Amino acid sequence: MLWRTGEILRQTPAGRAVELPSERTLYRWLDKLTRNTHPFSSATTRRSRAHGASGEFGELPVFAPGEVMQIDSTPLDVLVLLDNGVVGKVELTAMIDVATRSLTAAVLRPTTKSVDASVLLARTVTPEPMRPGWVDALKMSRSVLPHRRLLT
Repeated sequence: MLWRTGEILRQTPAGRAVELPSERTLYRWLDKLTRNTHPFSSATTRRSRAHGASGEFGELPVFAPGEVMQIDSTPLDVLVLLDNGVVGKVELTAMIDVATRSLTAAVLRPTTKSVDASVLLARTVTPEPMRPGWVDALKMSRSVLPHRRLLT
């Protein structure tokens, strides 16, 4: 492939002016481009690799608080007395802000459902004093922030 690339470059006037890097550098670049893609193997191998996992877990670059949030549930190995008077185990569902590494919300339930994630998200994006049920003096309409402009 590298030899053929050089031949194609030498066929054009602009390509003759290009100086190819050393063979070792070209092989290093080719290795970076084709790592874990198996471009020269059989079609069966490429198809089976394409359906697998994309690779190791990575890190997302985070620049501001609230930009990337992580949510997870874990069963706790404790027995508690539930609301209905039965003893049972509970699961902790928590949301963490990746930028600040702070716990933004958590829910402790007997079983975790997808609605728990929705509750966590709502608790995270709604400041405590602005939630329904609080006195009128603490509502968003009484805030010094430009409430009407924020609504539009």
